[in-house]
Amino acid sequence: MAPSHPGNETIDALVVKALDYQAEAFDHDEPVDGGDLVEWFAAWRVAVRLARGVGPKA
Repeated sequence: MAPSHPGNETIDALVVKALDYQAEAFDHDEPVDGGDLVEWFAAWRVAVRLARGVGPKA
C-alpha cells in the first residue's frame, strides 16, 4: 500500500465514512437518492485514491 500523505484521510476513516453514509436509510431498507449517492461516491473515490497516494485518473 502507498504511504499516507499529510492532510489526507486514512483509509480506515474513509471506510467509516462509507459505512456511515445514509446508514439509517440502508439499515432500514429505505430509499436513497441515486443522484446523491453517485455524487457522494465520486467524491469518496477521489479521497480514497489520494489517501492511497494514487492521483486521480485524467
